[in-house]
Amino acid sequence: MTKGNRLVSDLSQLRQLLSVYFNESEIRTLTFDLGLDYEMLAGPTKGDKVRELVMQLWRSGRLPELVELGRELRPNVAWPELLPEAARPAPAARAAEPMQRREPAVANPFTYGNPISDPARFFGRSREIEQVFNRLRNAEAESSSLVGGRRIGKSSLLNYLAHPNVRRHYGMDLERSIFVYVDLQMVDSHTTPGRLWQRLLAQMERQCRDGDLALRLREIVAAGSFDNFTLADLFDAVDREGRHVVFLLDEFENVTSNPNFDPGFFYGLRSMAIQHSLSLVTSSQHELIELTHSQAVRSSPFFNIFANINVRLFSDVEAQQLLAASLAGTGIVFSEEELATMAEVAGGHPFFLQAAGHFLFAAHAQYAGAEKRRAAWLKAFGEEVAPHLAHFWRTAGVQEQVTLLLLALLSRQAGGRPYFDLGQLEKLYPRAGQSLPRLARLGYVAEAARRYAMFSSAFGDWVVAEIRSGDHAQRDDAFDEAGQAALSGMAADRRRALEPLLAQASSGYRYLLAAWVEQARDAGQVIPLLQEGLA
Repeated sequence: MTKGNRLVSDLSQLRQLLSVYFNESEIRTLTFDLGLDYEMLAGPTKGDKVRELVMQLWRSGRLPELVELGRELRPNVAWPELLPEAARPAPAARAAEPMQRREPAVANPFTYGNPISDPARFFGRSREIEQVFNRLRNAEAESSSLVGGRRIGKSSLLNYLAHPNVRRHYGMDLERSIFVYVDLQMVDSHTTPGRLWQRLLAQMERQCRDGDLALRLREIVAAGSFDNFTLADLFDAVDREGRHVVFLLDEFENVTSNPNFDPGFFYGLRSMAIQHSLSLVTSSQHELIELTHSQAVRSSPFFNIFANINVRLFSDVEAQQLLAASLAGTGIVFSEEELATMAEVAGGHPFFLQAAGHFLFAAHAQYAGAEKRRAAWLKAFGEEVAPHLAHFWRTAGVQEQVTLLLLALLSRQAGGRPYFDLGQLEKLYPRAGQSLPRLARLGYVAEAARRYAMFSSAFGDWVVAEIRSGDHAQRDDAFDEAGQAALSGMAADRRRALEPLLAQASSGYRYLLAAWVEQARDAGQVIPLLQEGLA
């Protein structure tokens, strides 16, 4: 391990040890003993405060004091032996660009391809985590459904919930609780309920290791018998042993929308969850009841056992903490201008933040000049995120697409990524208020006190380019008919003003624009907005 990697590991380990082995009151006392003010540490949660405490002490060269005090208070904990680099103050940000090429001290700390698996690299979501564990710990061991858009961090959150240190910290007895994570992306048209139960029970058996329950699980899996009576007998045994089973089911919409999983499967699973010590924590892009393959499944009481927990964009504080902690000890410092650009193009979306950080970090290693660096990382970032932006657009409904286009045009007009009042948006498109809550839940727009903005200026630019010449138009016959009717019934002067705009737009979006103009309360404001934005 390089010194740089070791340094990052030490900082992460200290943060994790403090979070797991000290409650909030003890962290307050520890901070006081170190001569610092707990309330002045950035962030609203204990985890945020701990992260800032570690970083402040590192920057001031006082980490050895923290380790020494930790050893006094928790002598049985394996505290790290700090390298000199960890005990030394962090380098201050450089005032001027060096003229030579620089190499980073460590490997690129930003990752965006796979879910986060190390709890030390997990940021934010404190409210959602508390909600899930509060429901798991209550007398009924209740289930939760995590709902959020693509790449918003649901899998990372499930991985975090499953980690033993995290479970211990949130009061889950590791000897009693059995957490089983299953990625349901593998579920396809050939997957049956029996095959899924086989997978779940095999994972349970690996965690039980030995004893009567492990033996029973091996027998059931070997026999391949997964009827509801067999499963009820199994979970009776779970209850007798005082165990609590938690299934973490990622991409659960692949089950609810699969015709192989009939109402009987969901009735049986619900029965296990309410009659026994079995809890479900699912993740999906939309609420589960919206993703069913039949009315019979949709009417099942199965969906009543869940509390929906929305996984949304990071707050500004959470985004800043992710960046600061990721850069700690790397020898790379992002300039204020670069951080501002990242905030504009990535917003609070975890995937986009990690991707932007990755390419900017790589550009720092290759270019000393700020202009070349900016051009390089923005180009690479744009190419990486374009397919994801296209997916966001394709999975939005037509009304949602109009709302996104409206926000994109207003943002380009104002410059940057400003927020707009709901009343202003509904004046230009009356149905915007119906679309914005869902767009916010998916992470496509940012919301603050009923004011809305594109989550990323890059998304706004992509939307405008798509309307001009894109090929991702979705056929919606009802909307196209509305657009055709809008054109034929439109006043002559308004149609003359709109026709040049339609000529500028991709053919697949012309009726969308026409219907929007017709539905607007004040078309005299919409047409100039389109003229300026699509010119």
